[in-house]
Amino acid sequence: MMKATIEKGSLYIFDCDIDLYRTFNCGQAFRWKSVSDSVFTCVLGERIVTVSKEADCIAISPCENEIDKAFYTHYFDLERDYTAIEDYMLSNTVLSRCIPYAKGIRILNQAPFETLISFIISANNNIKRISKTIDNLCAAAGRRIGDTNHYTFPTPQSIADLSIEDLLKIGTGYRASYIKDTAIRICEGFPLEELRDLDYCTAKSKLMELKGVGGKVADCILLFSLGHYNAFPMDVWMKRAVNALFFNGKQVSRDELCALIESLGANAGIIQQYIFHYARQIGIK
Repeated sequence: MMKATIEKGSLYIFDCDIDLYRTFNCGQAFRWKSVSDSVFTCVLGERIVTVSKEADCIAISPCENEIDKAFYTHYFDLERDYTAIEDYMLSNTVLSRCIPYAKGIRILNQAPFETLISFIISANNNIKRISKTIDNLCAAAGRRIGDTNHYTFPTPQSIADLSIEDLLKIGTGYRASYIKDTAIRICEGFPLEELRDLDYCTAKSKLMELKGVGGKVADCILLFSLGHYNAFPMDVWMKRAVNALFFNGKQVSRDELCALIESLGANAGIIQQYIFHYARQIGIK
């Protein structure tokens, strides 16, 4: 049971072993900024949110009421038993290697439209450039929050209203037309939110109808915003990491990879993030 209290505009969560740095820097989110080693900020919805950790307590602000608490509990996936997932990984000779490098990672339940556009931008890109492009997009089409230099993520309509030239100027490259077309599709009624209620294969197939959404990008969107925790984002680099970990570096067939992912069960996508972060930290070849 999560122990938490709201005091003076902040939510305090006790006995929480989330690792903020790993969670915000494992390739699932691109707008969290580091203030210090233990303090991070991000625009979530209409607010500038600050999260800090001291010992086993995290503080999240602003938090004024139970509605705010419920939002943060869902966003940070705080009611999931990650200890059980990590214990399962520790019981596996191969997966246990990931824990020292990735312990404390949590899957963030992000806003679906923001996640969709962010991962279209992420294709064939690096994290630093992805973050910069998203910041540029927010400044170009989002809403300034008060007198700060922070902006909300743009609405589908505000992105649809941008020209291709506008999108090229902020660094989207060849993805500009994909971003505009996708925003238009959402405005026209593409059922993005409803995909969380479909089975994984159907939801993935539906997402891939959108321009710029291939298999890996679709899995990222499903995992990081739509509650499909069995989605296992796989690109060339991740395939290399899986081959090195599970198959001694041998190239294996698609069926063998699918069988491995299926064997990881309903939390395969969560485990994927541990593998991804581990492989990135050790520079797996």
